[in-house]
Amino acid sequence: MASDFEVSLNATRDDSGADAALDALDEVDRVENVLSIFRPTTLASRVNLLASELNVRVDEEFWGWLETAIRFSEETDGAFDVAAAPLWRAWGFAKRDGAFPAPDVIERALQLSGTRHLQLDEIERSIAFDEEGVELNFGAIGKGIALDAAAQKLLDGGQTDFIIQGGKSGCVARGGR
Repeated sequence: MASDFEVSLNATRDDSGADAALDALDEVDRVENVLSIFRPTTLASRVNLLASELNVRVDEEFWGWLETAIRFSEETDGAFDVAAAPLWRAWGFAKRDGAFPAPDVIERALQLSGTRHLQLDEIERSIAFDEEGVELNFGAIGKGIALDAAAQKLLDGGQTDFIIQGGKSGCVARGGR
């Protein structure tokens, strides 16, 4: 996620805090290994590679994250869109060499962007795209998903007072005074 993640815990009476912190950071890595489109072996990359040719079945966790992303798109009237990766690529963000694209490149990216291109089968939990070139990108919410998953890992491990920092753009804090 191009960020350093840090876990801060209140002092504990045993060594469980260090183990819990490591488990939480491992959870961040696990989420990234599902959602990153920069790694060709992730589920998100697999969906992007195959969904224009066939229905790609996904697990319950991925399906839930996708449903959340689609809900955000609906709630923002499309200002947030998990299926806007073609626009992201057109502007050069994928290679971190942003450039102003030609009008025809923007037009094509707009044609390929949007959750309207997703064909979802809730029973099979499968995703298909209606056109080649459509792509998902969880980058705008992936760090938040990872922070939430890491926080849950800490809570499951009995930690109740913690801060998890994800780069300079997100954190989760839990606990009392």
